[in-house]
Amino acid sequence: MAWTFRSSTHGEIGDVLQDLDQTMRTLSSAQSTSAKLGTSDSHDGDARGVVLWYDGEIPSAVPTGSGWIQETWQAGESSDEIYGQVANYLDGLPLPVALNARISMSNYHTKVSTDPVAAITVWHPAAEAPSAGARIYELVTAGAMAPYPPFSGDSATAYKNLNQQLQAKYAVEVPVREAYLDPSKYAPTNLLVFVSGLKPPQEWPAGLKSAWHAVQNQIKKELSYLVDLFNYQTQAHINANSIAAEFQSRYDIAKNTLESKGSGDSWLISTLANLLIFAGPEFTVLRVTVGMMMAISQHLGQGGVSGELDELETDLSNFIDSIVEESSNLYLPIAKDWGKLEAFYGLVGEASGSVSSKEKEIAADQYELSLYQAVAPSIFAIINFTQVSWGPCGENGVGLGYTPNSDFWNSYNGSLCKRLPKIGVKLSDVLARRGGWFRLPVWTCTADSHGQSCWLET
Repeated sequence: MAWTFRSSTHGEIGDVLQDLDQTMRTLSSAQSTSAKLGTSDSHDGDARGVVLWYDGEIPSAVPTGSGWIQETWQAGESSDEIYGQVANYLDGLPLPVALNARISMSNYHTKVSTDPVAAITVWHPAAEAPSAGARIYELVTAGAMAPYPPFSGDSATAYKNLNQQLQAKYAVEVPVREAYLDPSKYAPTNLLVFVSGLKPPQEWPAGLKSAWHAVQNQIKKELSYLVDLFNYQTQAHINANSIAAEFQSRYDIAKNTLESKGSGDSWLISTLANLLIFAGPEFTVLRVTVGMMMAISQHLGQGGVSGELDELETDLSNFIDSIVEESSNLYLPIAKDWGKLEAFYGLVGEASGSVSSKEKEIAADQYELSLYQAVAPSIFAIINFTQVSWGPCGENGVGLGYTPNSDFWNSYNGSLCKRLPKIGVKLSDVLARRGGWFRLPVWTCTADSHGQSCWLET
């Protein structure tokens, strides 16, 4: 069966939506472009949801490999309040992306209130086309494309002689095309130098010499591509490792800023997809590297991680380490296949270079932001409390503070509020729950001579 599905049933539609979100993020890029969603909820019964997707070959006309983005809007009793917001959001997307969007709508009861909350969730492919890094990694995982051009007749004789000379002069013990697959022993740069210096036997007739030169030119062409491939793998691994080191450093900063408090769900692949959107076209190497890391993450089937900060740190570190390790395994799958190698050569011009310090900073800022947004809903809330001083954490009587209980609130994390502007976050966006802050709950508190009173808004 090409079409398949995964369903979810919970007492509350919010939990169903979370399951559907997790399912969408674990699909391959090709599968996700075919996905269809359905949900239903009831005030007196279970909420249900299903994701169906095509698990066969997707026609090439369907865009794939571009990641998957989720946005959710919430309102009061009526969804009418947010229809226009969703329409405006879709208007801001490129039309092919907007046409491929999936929408889920619900009107559900929260765990803390019997008042319904309208919500609309939109999933859509990332607006950007796959980067050269992603397309190169797709060559690594693709099936066979085309063998190396065979040599026959005079060409076969010439190829045999070329290999004999390589063995006699440079101790290349296997045919040169087999040597391609052992770059640690036979570096492509050395092989290219060796082959370029050879000459056909003087006693050979002109026709055979001509065939010999044609074979030499073909081998030199192949080796020049392999030199680029080997250099790309080396640089890609360095770049991925460099970004991974920045991620770990920022995790330490985030953990310290949050005082090791909080828990949440983190999706590395979403962080990478958002980073591709955030980084401008001038940051070419960053986009190539992140695109490659995202493609690797999809191939390895890495989903989300949940837990306390220490658990998130371990799981995310393991995910990132596996991506970095895989980035050092790009050479052989492409070097074995002439069709892949030619396709790689057409992309490598877009994929060269080292990640700059500015690019590393951009990646690190977005990663740190994703950690705060993942954990914040578990310990923080947006609080309407005009009778207190909010310091760096509030504006006009509204602030970001630790979640209150029904009769008391007294603190905020000033370190976090001072840190956010340093990574490009506006406090006004947090207080308005824009973008990735939409999961923050909203509370209202008042104080009088009898004490404080706080309640969760719905």
